[in-house]
Amino acid sequence: MIEFTVPGNPLPKKRPRVNTHTRRAYSDPRSVVWEQTVAQYAMLAMVGQDALPGEVEVELTFRRASRHRVDIDNLCKAILDGMNGVVFGDDFQVRRLVATLDKACPEPGVDVVVR
Repeated sequence: MIEFTVPGNPLPKKRPRVNTHTRRAYSDPRSVVWEQTVAQYAMLAMVGQDALPGEVEVELTFRRASRHRVDIDNLCKAILDGMNGVVFGDDFQVRRLVATLDKACPEPGVDVVVR
């Protein structure tokens, strides 16, 4: 079992945008930074361990600072993508996902448990 907490206000994964001049897709820079932050905390939790093989279960508890509308599935996607290649090889290994969203929390962050 792997457990860790990522401090900070969780950000949802946004859809890629396309540059109209170059026709190339790019990700929102804030989303990229958030996923990198998730990856860093995941690496700290995985020190001395290889990525988990086989099927995994993931439990996520989101604590957001505001009451603004946000889709919980997009919050999950950002966390799972940040853990790709660190906690597990790819998020296709996730066979069960449980997510909880608490709003207006004084200490925002994400608690992650992977079994």
